[in-house]
Amino acid sequence: MRGAGAVSGGHLVARALKNEGVDTIFTLCGGHIIDIYDGCVDEGIRIIDVHHEQVAVHAATAMRVRPASSVASPRRFARKVRSSISAGRAC
Repeated sequence: MRGAGAVSGGHLVARALKNEGVDTIFTLCGGHIIDIYDGCVDEGIRIIDVHHEQVAVHAATAMRVRPASSVASPRRFARKVRSSISAGRAC
């Protein structure tokens, strides 16, 4: 149980994203990152759920006219890195 005034790590992540100008995240939903979703809702960041990590990265890359981000669990990180490299080459 959190004390009054305590802030979750997910809310800190969302606040940092908002400070960088991110208004949308693309994500593969999972209970392990639900605090980030709660923080995004509180910060007014739109959450778009996708079916694969690579889709999240390519969708965020397609929105490069304004900041967007993709969020996934650490064990899914390798798929995001591969798609980030190919998305960067396509730009």
